[in-house]
Amino acid sequence: MRIYSPVLFVPRYTNLSTQSLQIDGRTYTIPPEVTLYANLASIHTSPEYWEDSLTFRPSRFLTEDETPIVPASGTYLPWATGPRVCPGKKFAQVEFVAVIAKLLRKYRVRPVLEKGETFELAKERILSVANDSDLFITLNMKRPEKVRVWFEERK
Repeated sequence: MRIYSPVLFVPRYTNLSTQSLQIDGRTYTIPPEVTLYANLASIHTSPEYWEDSLTFRPSRFLTEDETPIVPASGTYLPWATGPRVCPGKKFAQVEFVAVIAKLLRKYRVRPVLEKGETFELAKERILSVANDSDLFITLNMKRPEKVRVWFEERK
């Protein structure tokens, strides 16, 4: 399994030394002890990166067959990091955990067995799919169609 670290360039601090930054062939000198912030609102609504950028259209992240589209690196940072992190991030994470906990209190998640497959073989199949996937904060399965599950009500 490959593990990618989250984008960590927001914000950046120059520490005690001068830093050089090259953009479009020009060099900019950033003085020591300066914190730089990316303008995320501008990046997230830039027509350079997004078609109809000011329209709320979640489908822009899915292909016709509902395969997720991963935006180009640095063009979509919904939570950000550091002191400018989204104030709703923690709430969304806690809400997600609460929904999953409520769901799993009432139901068990079971794998859909393939023809002639035992529970143990299904477990091995699912683990092999997970191990052949990418981990970027959450698991990005390369072959999610190989892992079908159903919810069994707890008794």
